[in-house]
Amino acid sequence: MVMTFVLILTVAVTGLTSLCRYHQQKETFRANRMDAFYTAENALLEGTQYLADQITNPSAVIGIYSKGDASHPLIMPYTLDSKVQYCSMRIEPDPMGVQDNFRITATATIGGETRNVRALVRWHPPSIVFDYEYFLNNWGWWWGSGITGYGDQRTNWDFDFKDNPTVNGNIFAYGEVQSNHVTVNPFSGTPPFLGIAGMDPITYCHVGAPLVNMPNLRDLTYYESEATGKISKAGVTLVNKVYGDDEPKQGIYLEGTADNPLVINGSVVIRGDVIIKGYITGQGTIYIGGNLYVAGNVQYANGPGFSPPPESMTITSRDAWVDTNISKDLVAFAVRESIFAGLVNSSTWKSGCYDNTSYGLKYVGSEATLGADGIRSTPDDGVSYLDTNGDGIADSAWYDADGDGVIDANYNYDTQIKMTSTRIANIANYPIDSTSGLPVDYNLVSTDQFTTLEGVYYTNHALGVLNGNGPDYIDGAIICRDEAWIFSGSLKFRYDSRIHSRYQEKYFNGDPSRIIDLGLPIVEQVRIIDRYEMKPSKTI
Repeated sequence: MVMTFVLILTVAVTGLTSLCRYHQQKETFRANRMDAFYTAENALLEGTQYLADQITNPSAVIGIYSKGDASHPLIMPYTLDSKVQYCSMRIEPDPMGVQDNFRITATATIGGETRNVRALVRWHPPSIVFDYEYFLNNWGWWWGSGITGYGDQRTNWDFDFKDNPTVNGNIFAYGEVQSNHVTVNPFSGTPPFLGIAGMDPITYCHVGAPLVNMPNLRDLTYYESEATGKISKAGVTLVNKVYGDDEPKQGIYLEGTADNPLVINGSVVIRGDVIIKGYITGQGTIYIGGNLYVAGNVQYANGPGFSPPPESMTITSRDAWVDTNISKDLVAFAVRESIFAGLVNSSTWKSGCYDNTSYGLKYVGSEATLGADGIRSTPDDGVSYLDTNGDGIADSAWYDADGDGVIDANYNYDTQIKMTSTRIANIANYPIDSTSGLPVDYNLVSTDQFTTLEGVYYTNHALGVLNGNGPDYIDGAIICRDEAWIFSGSLKFRYDSRIHSRYQEKYFNGDPSRIIDLGLPIVEQVRIIDRYEMKPSKTI
């Protein structure tokens, strides 16, 4: 019996020991696999950071980085450094040839277990504010039954609807949905808007959406360094890369005709004010250091058709629309100050866009009085966070809504908006009266009888428009902080799907030539477009 008991005990102990050893090996195996993955992932993020640190030349970091390589060292997580048998990371150009896209591959081995991860990373991607036909970095408002939108819209505060505008797309509001300044529940009762959003607000209306940062165009130095394009007309170059660096005047008057449209090729910077009207063609972004004055229709000479609007199509049909129109006209205006359209110098424009007590620019813009917005460290909580006098002590709770580093006051008509003689004197090619030899009155240069603005319009500050004709068509996108658009008859927003990040960053149908790189304003230094794990291998 003793021998039997000892035998049974021996078998049990041996089995238990083997089971313990098995589970120990299993857990060690799992721990090594996990640690190898985290180490490879850390190396991948290191590569992403290397790209983010490059201000102007991302290709400078192309190469292979390895643990123990003195010339191209790779930093290891300090808790795993002694366990890492092998770790390497490669940064290379996108094999598909897309400019500013890079492929990063990282591999790590711990305890004989190897894990590989890979990512497609875009350096200086365009801001996602361009994913919306209408983006307001303040109070968004659609007042009028004549307003119709085909695309998504978003605000970084409340979104106010009045008289049931038609919304055929998503609504994103950081704050609340309101109707004529009164907060409403869009999910119960009758929402204050029509269209597909009105029929299904649970799907299309999103309150409490995260804030989306706007680009900061206070300093255009980076965009000047990246400017490689030009603006020409009838074969004559009007702007070459940067205008206002060598030229006697900072601003310029630009007018295109159907026979001789303005040709925009690539990105350019104009340091002063710009007046524009007429036909434009090409693809690129015009960065403007002053105001943009829209003096009439701005329309593509070779643009796509927006009827029906692409955002009203099925996904397959929209993809086909983008594919068909990938090479047609697409121009963006990125404005450091403000955008004004119509007879800016007229009393009608001033009373409609500036003096109106409900929405006029005279009463908005001050970052000291934005009100209760739920954002930490803003005036409504009284917590000082900004140093306004440079003594190193926070003394202000004002909210820098546009992120330009300056606490803005309400807009001033005479100094910030009106086309004065001082502004005119700094604008090249401004029309001159043949009889008097003096500049033509701006109300004769511009008109309020336009109906079409095509392109992407971005400004850090205000957009003020008054049109006495209509209907108004916006084929592209409007992105700004404050907006006062007074239309006649109706206003239709038709989003240009080609500028959406789903087409700007990813291969469309596997063809990188279908990516349109306009050089749009940026917020992030890098963005990971795609990331996945690969079959274990030490070859990267």
